[in-house]
Amino acid sequence: MIKVEVTASNNTTLVFGESIKLDATGADSYAWSPGTYLNDSTIQSPIASPYETIQYFVTGNIDRCTATDSVTVEIIYIGDAVFVPNAFTPDGDGKNDLFGAVHAGNYDSFEMKIFNRWGEMVFNSDDISEFWDGNYKGLKQPTGTYVFHIGLTAGKNKISKIGSVTLLH
Repeated sequence: MIKVEVTASNNTTLVFGESIKLDATGADSYAWSPGTYLNDSTIQSPIASPYETIQYFVTGNIDRCTATDSVTVEIIYIGDAVFVPNAFTPDGDGKNDLFGAVHAGNYDSFEMKIFNRWGEMVFNSDDISEFWDGNYKGLKQPTGTYVFHIGLTAGKNKISKIGSVTLLH
């Protein structure tokens, strides 16, 4: 009797709308189950394009001896993956001093613009790790409500968030 050891791809996380190539090794033929969202469930390395988190099982076969492994593909929705607070206090106490977007997962492009109540842009960045400190042209901005626009793309997904943030001193 032949000993079969099948190994599937590592578990992974995708942004909704992305695809991934799954892979299995250790056998002569393969069957993936469920076949949902796969381009071909009978090949060694199918392309998965799931719309929801799913666990795939792959059974490998050598001379009617089989073994099975699994891989989970977790799906995150980019809209849910971006957190933007609704207030901040840039008073230098080390707590809540900066305003910006926090994103879970990978992204391809990012832009954040912040406007004061007169529509003047007081902050602009294309770096998600850059945060607004409440200053504009070297001056502390007054307590008030500011409008932000955030644009982010990840794979085929685009999100645009428009909202307001309260600056408190």
